[in-house]
Amino acid sequence: MLNRDSAATSKEQFLSPTTVKGLRGDIRLLELNRRIHWFLSLRLAVACALLVGAVLALTTRGGLLVTSGPLFMMSGALFAMDGLFWLHYRSVRGARREFERFRSTLSFNLHLQILFDFGILSWLLVETGGVGSPVTYFFLFHVSLSCLFFRRPVSFFYTALALVLIVGTQFIISGGGSIAEALAHSTGTWCSGPGCGFYYVASVTLLYGFIWYLASTITTSLRRSEAELQTNIDELVEMHREKTRYMLTTTHELKAPFSAIHSYVNVLLGGYVGPIDEKVAAILTKIQSRCARMLNMINELLQLANIKNLVKAGVELQWVDLAALVHLVLDNLEGTRKASGITVDCSGMGNGPFWIRGDLERLEILFTNIISNALYYSHAGGTVRIAFVEGVTMRRVTVADEGIGIKPELLEKVFLEHFRTEEATQMNSNSTGLGLTIAKFIIYMHQGRLWLESEPGHGTTAFMEFLKERGR
Repeated sequence: MLNRDSAATSKEQFLSPTTVKGLRGDIRLLELNRRIHWFLSLRLAVACALLVGAVLALTTRGGLLVTSGPLFMMSGALFAMDGLFWLHYRSVRGARREFERFRSTLSFNLHLQILFDFGILSWLLVETGGVGSPVTYFFLFHVSLSCLFFRRPVSFFYTALALVLIVGTQFIISGGGSIAEALAHSTGTWCSGPGCGFYYVASVTLLYGFIWYLASTITTSLRRSEAELQTNIDELVEMHREKTRYMLTTTHELKAPFSAIHSYVNVLLGGYVGPIDEKVAAILTKIQSRCARMLNMINELLQLANIKNLVKAGVELQWVDLAALVHLVLDNLEGTRKASGITVDCSGMGNGPFWIRGDLERLEILFTNIISNALYYSHAGGTVRIAFVEGVTMRRVTVADEGIGIKPELLEKVFLEHFRTEEATQMNSNSTGLGLTIAKFIIYMHQGRLWLESEPGHGTTAFMEFLKERGR
């Protein structure tokens, strides 16, 4: 058997962008969400670094430019404010609806974060001796970050504010006087003379200006690319909707005539209009078989479309006893089981109920598809074993057969619509290839997991996991 990690498929792989909760198919929302999450995580890391620095300053003597007290206070302030920013971000994130509204709502949060960090950096700059400290260049992080989140005029404002804070902090440290003297006093041995302050301000301004120009140019290009990508995604989604709408309309229109043909053929083969020739009966039998297959495909297409809509809209769940449901499905499939000579072993299910919260009608479809696959693709005289497993947070159902199996490289593809392996086609030519596709959407509807483990020629095991909830 293959291990679970190599065979399992994540739920997100089953979904189109429009079905991922909260994103609404907008790639800009996803990117903005990643950037904010990264920014908050970075600030948390900085708070941890300051805390480590405070501990080092407390336990070692000499070597550090700042005492432990200010570092402890800065770290505490960062932890507290980062917690507040996280809470605000999560509340806004949970209520987001569209990109522009989401971005404008979070702007206040982001402005506060950058301004607060500028205050912390200015404080740290004072504690470490002024512009001669490496802290001077830490402002560049926020210059770059402001380019990620805001348009050029706003990021330029923060670049200019960083320079003002650097020069102003040094002015305060030097106790007043001219800014040129204050800067000349702090630059050390690498610069001296009356023009030193001007050279320092000019060099730092050029550096910050270059970083701002580079970062803002790149992010502007990225925003333009994101907008173009989102436009293409919207067009593709709309084309997919139109195609699906056309397919469903055509499918509905085809169902009635195929049903009529199938009914008339059954009437003829049943002898209700008199005896018919053997050659005619053979032809009618083929028509009956083809009509039955087409009706099955039409019903499954409509079923799949309905379940996709339910995944988006959600369904009301109730307590369902899977043990009773599985026995009901097995009773419905008794004819198929007897025709193939398959034995079904339910000893792994235990004797009592096995409760989950779910939609009874869709769960019946799920287990019908999974168990019928096990019966159809098993060798004659084989055994299908159904078992329940009680986990800490999940309840698992396994359906294992001794059939043809699936090649490892095809385990994920079998969940695609209409995909069928060559071995499966030879074993059961009437299948539509939609059974596992329907099953995966039903599992996602129940916030569960579905995956397969298989060994070619030795059988396949389907694993279905459902959330374990309180109450049963």
